Amino acid sequence: MHLFPEHGLFHLNDACIDVWSVSVEPSSNVIPELETVLSAAERERAARFIFDRDRNVWIAARGALRMLLGLYLDVHPASIDFVYSEKGKPSLPNSNINFNVSHTRGVILLAFTEGCELGVDIELIRPLPDMMQIANLNFCRDEAQELAGLSEEARQPAFFRCWTRKESYVKATGNGLSTPLGEFRVSFREGESVRFLQIGKDPLTASQWALHDLDISPAYAAAIAYRDVPRQIKQSPLLRPEEFIQALKLGESTNSALRNKAQETN
Repeated sequence: MHLFPEHGLFHLNDACIDVWSVSVEPSSNVIPELETVLSAAERERAARFIFDRDRNVWIAARGALRMLLGLYLDVHPASIDFVYSEKGKPSLPNSNINFNVSHTRGVILLAFTEGCELGVDIELIRPLPDMMQIANLNFCRDEAQELAGLSEEARQPAFFRCWTRKESYVKATGNGLSTPLGEFRVSFREGESVRFLQIGKDPLTASQWALHDLDISPAYAAAIAYRDVPRQIKQSPLLRPEEFIQALKLGESTNSALRNKAQETN
């Protein structure tokens, strides 16, 4: 399954971003396989989840992250060590690979690039009885007013477009809740250019960031944000767990063939 034919299945550079999306059923039979690459600390964290479905989704997300990073780095997934920022954002020591992960009901979203921080967010589009209350509390005033002016039919998808675009920025900065969602503004109307309209009080800051929607499924809203000129997005289709494992095995085979070729050359 050659997902990114233009630059190779598991090769990153600073001109593009690889995005993977995987559907996950809590009872999926690939969960045990993904769990094998977790660290002892990660397994302990997984064990603390009360509900099996939450535990399995977390295992799947962390296991998928490790397996993909293992192929990008050409190392065993279980050997990867993460370091964490003060706000808890993971990264790789002594590596220029940047990544981010998000998951919502039934889908895991993972993004990888080189040389710039990035953030992704995905949400299932669904009715929210307190939607406008959430918007008034979290969005900037102009966003909340614009959302309130939409028809009821248009408001629901617009809310989730706005939310995921804003959350992707917060995740890219790594500042968590210390970055209030109301301190910056994004576009979110249907058909409108996807972009930051304002970040803080500096009018130039918004132009330093790129923002894209990710087309995962009509049932979901998803976005990616990063601080750089726009990069090409290489996106997988929404993969079933078995298809994802198949892609990983193809990557392992490709990496092995390249290693053998390099050894023969030397």
